[in-house]
Amino acid sequence: MFTLDSFLSNVCSFFPHLCRGLDRLELLQIFGFVVNKPSSVNLVWLEVPIKRPHWFAVRKINDNYYNLDSKLSSPQCIGNEEKLVAFLAELLSQPAVQLFVIVEKGVAENSIWKRV
Repeated sequence: MFTLDSFLSNVCSFFPHLCRGLDRLELLQIFGFVVNKPSSVNLVWLEVPIKRPHWFAVRKINDNYYNLDSKLSSPQCIGNEEKLVAFLAELLSQPAVQLFVIVEKGVAENSIWKRV
């Protein structure tokens, strides 16, 4: 049976805090991205001045990359590789945002998810 735990332990690796060098990513070798972005807390109609982590995925589906944030009403099409890099650069320009690159185990072991 496929479980998230088996997927995480056998298929992919995480590379946190990728802050620069987005142009060096080998996007064909990357399964997807997980973003950790601080998010405001709302109580009914009142926004509380507290930030909590909000996690969402970015992934290629067919020929386009999509923002799969659950706070959106539907997946948001980011576009091609060039637009993806611009999207990730914008996210990483914000304070306390973390980007995790998810790759298959063999790709991680051979470091072929990024250009030297």
